[in-house]
Amino acid sequence: MLRGSFIPPAEIAAVRELTRYRRKLTEERTRETQRLHKVLEDGGIKLDSVASDSLGVSGRAMITALIAGERDPAVLADLARGLMRKKIPDLTLALAGRFAAHHGLLAGLHLNHIDHLNTMIGQLEVSIDEAVAPFARQRDLLMTIPALGSGPHKRSSPRSAWTCHGSTQPTIWPRGQGCVLAITIRWQTEENHHS
Repeated sequence: MLRGSFIPPAEIAAVRELTRYRRKLTEERTRETQRLHKVLEDGGIKLDSVASDSLGVSGRAMITALIAGERDPAVLADLARGLMRKKIPDLTLALAGRFAAHHGLLAGLHLNHIDHLNTMIGQLEVSIDEAVAPFARQRDLLMTIPALGSGPHKRSSPRSAWTCHGSTQPTIWPRGQGCVLAITIRWQTEENHHS
């Protein structure tokens, strides 16, 4: 009387494993970034109050200089690039803190961990793209769904895999036929986009 559990084909199961691990690493990167911000705040550095992306090109240069031992807020603020240079007076105030040697050690460790996580996520992205390549047509059809495409939600790069219960080949997502749709979406918003 009970329907058997759905067991996805091997290629779909592989995509699921890859995308789930990517999500875990992305969550860990967010937590590590929060730890870095906490260290900066503890050292009196309010970079995120001026820079929308404190790990962008300018913010990264300032944090790296802090880790290397630079403490002069004017020198640090002068590392700003592009549009951030208009904010040099505000940056000078935000970078005048009590950043100590132990803050530099912790910030360096957090930054190294973030870089390592970025490398791992990048490797997973390549593997996911390769695993999803045979299903490019179905993925492109899914991108036409407003909630998944590049609409007002600014979502992009869906990594998609799907299959129908009882079938061995992935197929287009038919409604009401007991299909399982497993979609993992990499969010890229203006807030977390790294320049």
